[in-house]
Amino acid sequence: MKVRKSKNGFSWLLLICLFMASGLLKAQSAPPTLFFTDLVSGPSSGGEPVSGFAGAYVTIYGNSFGATQGSSTVTLNGSSCLRVVSWGVPWLWYQKIVVQLGSTCSSGSLSVTTTSGASNNLPFTVTAGNIYFASPSGSDSNTGTSANPFQTITKCKNAVGPGGICYVENGANDTGTENYSASVVLGTACTNSSPCALVAYPGASSTIGNNSNTRGLLACANLNGCSNAAYWVVAGFTLQGSQMGADIDGVSNHRLVGNVITCPNVGDGTEAGCLQTEAGANFVTMYGNEVKNVGAGGKLYHWVYLGADGHDLTFGWNSVHDANPSSGDGRGGCRGVQIYNGSGNSYNISVHDNTVYNIRCDGLNPQSVDPTQGFVYIYNNVVYHVGTGPDPDGALANYACLFLGGSGSGALVYQNTFYDCGSRGGSSSGILTPSISMTSYNNIAVAVGSEQYVSGTGSASSLLGSKNLWSGAGSGPSQTSGNVNADPLFVSASSANFHLQSSSPAIGVGSILQLTPYDHDGLPRSNPPSIGAYEFQSGSATKPNAPTIISIVVQ
Repeated sequence: MKVRKSKNGFSWLLLICLFMASGLLKAQSAPPTLFFTDLVSGPSSGGEPVSGFAGAYVTIYGNSFGATQGSSTVTLNGSSCLRVVSWGVPWLWYQKIVVQLGSTCSSGSLSVTTTSGASNNLPFTVTAGNIYFASPSGSDSNTGTSANPFQTITKCKNAVGPGGICYVENGANDTGTENYSASVVLGTACTNSSPCALVAYPGASSTIGNNSNTRGLLACANLNGCSNAAYWVVAGFTLQGSQMGADIDGVSNHRLVGNVITCPNVGDGTEAGCLQTEAGANFVTMYGNEVKNVGAGGKLYHWVYLGADGHDLTFGWNSVHDANPSSGDGRGGCRGVQIYNGSGNSYNISVHDNTVYNIRCDGLNPQSVDPTQGFVYIYNNVVYHVGTGPDPDGALANYACLFLGGSGSGALVYQNTFYDCGSRGGSSSGILTPSISMTSYNNIAVAVGSEQYVSGTGSASSLLGSKNLWSGAGSGPSQTSGNVNADPLFVSASSANFHLQSSSPAIGVGSILQLTPYDHDGLPRSNPPSIGAYEFQSGSATKPNAPTIISIVVQ
């Protein structure tokens, strides 16, 4: 079955009906929750003219939007100045809405209102800037407007100045080589008040990179022939490389949103990350990306590698999972999310609301952080079936849901669900490896088989906190207080449904010392909250089934 769209309109009805039939979209019982947007600023005019609107296209990610718009609305600064392009389209385990700004829009807060109530707000700034387009049917000698688009991504992104946007239409791919074995190099220095953006056109499919070039996307500074490409947004693409789908090297203030990042052919023994930040890459936000299908790699190759003394890094609402089954032993790289620095420790780190699964080594490995320099928060994550082994390249690694290392104390780990971590066995395997002080609240830790709660390479004395649920390996560590030692009664752990049954002992017994307003699904937390990543919601404990769509072709 195929679903097609035209450039200026979407045939989403059949798609949405199929998702509703398969149970993917939840019954709309709670007010909508907004997670993030791709753009945080953009022009209100100068783009593609449709029905009197010609501003930037903005994608809003969240949940509880409902399957169709109906009487629901989106406002900016309290004004209905927006055109709704598409509504409630599934993305990862949540949804997205696409709107287009109108000329009367002004800076303020984006909000969504349904029959169940109004959402939280997300800030958006209306700025000046040019809007360009790239299309396979265009020409690089064109002016780059929607009516006369460029042909290549390279031409389009090079035309963008501060505040500007390049929208890449369906099928406009860039698989060539620009510099440093990268298909696309961001080369314009933008500003905090006027960032630049390279964004896939709504509903379009576009790929940057290939399996031959080292990098798909490169943002860099202080390299020969590479200017300071600060303050860029890159959203909605497939980013692919032989080693790195995306590499942020020596330049700060970037925002990667809603991309699929993949490195299926990475060679055994490679030292890098499919999504990587390098020295000087600070203030980087990574929201809603799917990092998957990673090749052989080795002990020092990871799905996500955030390092080189980076700070102010935010990694949220991403899905990190699975190796390329045809590469090496089919296990791929090593760690899911690695934070490592050679000469210092990272701080102001937030890793939250991610799903990490089917990983050979650690699921989450902030190995060199220092909470005394700035916060280190790890919360609302779902991590399962990681630490499986075998040893990458025959070298011993660590095999846990969460490895925490570095220096100092005060890292906060709360409201996560950890399941089946460290099945490789041995002293380096377990649910947690706390090498520095870790304060833990409201987490579910379930050991399977002979798995341990705390690996032998960690220090149980570094584990502090209260109100955690422990199951599968006896009573929880004595260093934590108020332990709930019981089966959490997941809906179906065997099918990775870690929502809580109505009789779960985790419901409503968590500590209020660390209380996020929303759970992993974006549903409101109770007070006191349930333990784990999911708040129990009466009537919504069943996780939706997978969709039954065979293929989607966007044209």
